[in-house]
Amino acid sequence: MKTYLLTWNPKRSNWDNDIGEMADAVKNGGTTETTWSCGNTKSIQEGDRIFFIQLGVSKKGIFASGKAIKGSYEDSHWETERAERGETCRFIKVQFDRLLDPDCDTILSREILKLPPFDSVHWDTQASGIRIADSVAIELEKLWRQYAGIAKYNLSDEIHYDKEIAYERERNKINRTTLNAEERASEETARLVFEYIFKNDKIIKNSAQILADSIRLAHQMGDQCWSLTLYPSGVRLNVGPVEVLVLREGEIYLILDGSLGSELVTGEIGKYITASEIFYPSVPIEQIRCYLPAEKFADLYPMIAEAHQAFIAEAAKRRKISTWRSSFSLGVILYLNRLLNTSLPVPTYISEQLETEIIFPDEITATNLFHEGAASQVTVNIYERDPQARKACIEHYGLNCHVCDFNFEQVYGERGAAFIHVHHLRPVSEGEYNLNPVDDLRPVCPNCHAMIHRYGLLSIEELKILINRK
Repeated sequence: MKTYLLTWNPKRSNWDNDIGEMADAVKNGGTTETTWSCGNTKSIQEGDRIFFIQLGVSKKGIFASGKAIKGSYEDSHWETERAERGETCRFIKVQFDRLLDPDCDTILSREILKLPPFDSVHWDTQASGIRIADSVAIELEKLWRQYAGIAKYNLSDEIHYDKEIAYERERNKINRTTLNAEERASEETARLVFEYIFKNDKIIKNSAQILADSIRLAHQMGDQCWSLTLYPSGVRLNVGPVEVLVLREGEIYLILDGSLGSELVTGEIGKYITASEIFYPSVPIEQIRCYLPAEKFADLYPMIAEAHQAFIAEAAKRRKISTWRSSFSLGVILYLNRLLNTSLPVPTYISEQLETEIIFPDEITATNLFHEGAASQVTVNIYERDPQARKACIEHYGLNCHVCDFNFEQVYGERGAAFIHVHHLRPVSEGEYNLNPVDDLRPVCPNCHAMIHRYGLLSIEELKILINRK
């Protein structure tokens, strides 16, 4: 059994039935099903595990799970206008074991999915039907069962590793759970990932050459506009604000300039690409998604190379410094250089990275005023320096961490007496407001405080879930 992710953007499509009634039915033990598009994915089979994620709105996250009761099949496109033009797409039928109403229920936040091991999955994909690696699926099931209250789902009976993954785990060749900074910088790890996703020397070299050519063009367009990220299950090239190329098991996924590639839809390569539309609004040109199977890289890529390179050039104009620079994976560059006997560039921000340190509100004093550039001054709300607000919070909640219950005096004795951070539930960046110490502040230890702010803001409840998951 494999695990797949389906996406729902409420701005683009409505839920066919009343999702609130469906959610209630599932909560009460009833059986509820739906038919959903799985993009171009043909590999989903009956019995595969399915998760749904809501995207495109402020409340992003996983809200449903189930199993496929009918595998991938082709039918008229779900958009009426495209169906009337004779276009098709693929669907599956899903039976839910858990369904939350995103408008009413607390869903599994996208912010949590930024943390390891979940950060190896491209959760913000615009395409339904992406595969979730088994190693990540196991951890997702643990978190989801606890988060959504699923008691019946027996993970050990359902999840089975692919032979290749089990083999590599046994030999300890690669960390299948996540790649840390050291692994991303490792040429050896990059080699193992390439060998895992393609398993054929000729295909590896062909895919590496396509990636190398794309890197050179991106760097030529802007020496800080691109980033390269290595995952346990693939490699992703981002240019400007979007991904432009992804190497993953058995295929290359690319974005093309639709104005140059529209004629390809009806040509030999047509079955591997979608019709023109804008998937990434941040690059406002016609776009085509292309999925090249591994065994056809060498033959098919020349047909789309011009359209792919045109999209890279357009994406590079949209953002000068890459959003994904913190995950840049030098190991891929080192591996490509050796494999192709070449010398690829690296973004200039790699040599200019500066380590930053979070300063929390309760650590800032009246003398801490920061200047960034010549024009802006960053200050903090006066309540963050108000000892009376801090005192009122502690008097109400005590000195134990509100997340992990740690107490400094119990561990460190007198030296730790009365020490605790105070966390603002409402981000100060939202502007000044009338602070209520009981409603708006919570005591937290420095470790939990750092984890709340790392990779985007988590709520206290969400961090408790992560701790309990362990």
